[in-house]
Amino acid sequence: MEKQIFLSDIRYHFNLRKPNKDKATNIYLVLYFNGKQIKLPTGLKVNPYYWNKDKEEAYISFKINKSDNDNNKIVNIRIREIKDSFDRFKAYICDNPNLIDNIKPIIRRFIYNKENVIDKKASSLLFEAFKKAYPNEECGTYKTNYYRLSNFIRYYKENAFEDIINVVLTQNMLDRYKNYLINKQENGVQNINDRCEIVKRLINGILAVNEEYKIYGINKVEYIKIKDKRKKEDSKKSPLKDEEVNRLAKLKLMGKEEEIRDIFLLLVYCGMRISDIASVVNAPINLDNDNEEEHIILTKKESVEAVITFNKQMKMILRKYKDGFKYVNISKVNNVIDTMIKIIAKKANLRRRIQWKEQMGDNTIITKEKPLYEIISSHFARHTFITNKIIEGWQADKLCFATGHTDDKMIKQIYTHLSNENKINIVLEEKNRIKKKNASK
Repeated sequence: MEKQIFLSDIRYHFNLRKPNKDKATNIYLVLYFNGKQIKLPTGLKVNPYYWNKDKEEAYISFKINKSDNDNNKIVNIRIREIKDSFDRFKAYICDNPNLIDNIKPIIRRFIYNKENVIDKKASSLLFEAFKKAYPNEECGTYKTNYYRLSNFIRYYKENAFEDIINVVLTQNMLDRYKNYLINKQENGVQNINDRCEIVKRLINGILAVNEEYKIYGINKVEYIKIKDKRKKEDSKKSPLKDEEVNRLAKLKLMGKEEEIRDIFLLLVYCGMRISDIASVVNAPINLDNDNEEEHIILTKKESVEAVITFNKQMKMILRKYKDGFKYVNISKVNNVIDTMIKIIAKKANLRRRIQWKEQMGDNTIITKEKPLYEIISSHFARHTFITNKIIEGWQADKLCFATGHTDDKMIKQIYTHLSNENKINIVLEEKNRIKKKNASK
């Protein structure tokens, strides 16, 4: 049953913040409804001596100096505007009794002459918040999170939900979206968490707390991540084999494809993220010889120093682009590399079947399998570099300096992806090392 709303139930007064003060003080609008009191600043000031408490307006008189009279006129004009806005507000509430529990942000919209924001779309607010959270379109996470946000908006629009604040930017909608993704059985647990987390981040970090959005009365939401019950080795990340890297390197390509392939190979040889490729390419190294050189860069993602060894393969590639890249914008390559490297990998016939496990929802874990060229991305290059260094015998805590990790946790996870052959070789090499060490005593 809808609530009954009576105009007489909604009352207001204009009160002075410090009525006994001998100089100008703030004027507040105080709303009374259902035993509750809502206090809103008007942005006006008046000298209490010139305030007519009964009429709730400022005195205008020839006995008052011109400056105070002018100020009092401004006060009275604005008070009349607020009274008119209040009448429209009462009529609006009576026509929309379902909004009575959200009365504070609505009265703010009317009083502050922002009635038009009532009809502002929730999607518009979400995109505004997104631009504040991710101002740099060249950032690696911009495109990914934009895609996630767009999926949320597409969900509620395709399911006939109104694109309004009180429907979309709520706990109920986030819960609905989570259940939809779980029941759809098409998205892995990490994917579901990431899609819901971006909505939570925009609401809790911006829309529910920033002063400019308080007029909308948006409340914070909660999201409990679905626990990933897979083992670390169940990930689809797989290092490229030497023969696969060689196949890519020898592939005859032209134009943009050639440049993307060469950028990918640089990542394989140095282990950096794609977001750091500009720092790699622009490093001040000597390209007149093939001697190895070390250079330190500051990684973008974690602002951690990483020591890059520029080896012969890297220098050969960099010499090709001594005058820059012709077809690829190196600062925006992260927007295209994951799509194009799949096309290139298919041309290189990288068809090795990759198996991994995906958790669909809370409990269902399924095995997936696809050819390498369908799932390869720029991060496979970094994974390949780390795996090769582990096989060479690098210690995890030392390898952090070469990869720009803050600790060795992530690197140790790579051990779970090593092939049985790799693991046996590492054990044999360690046994031989210890034997040699003992023999020299």
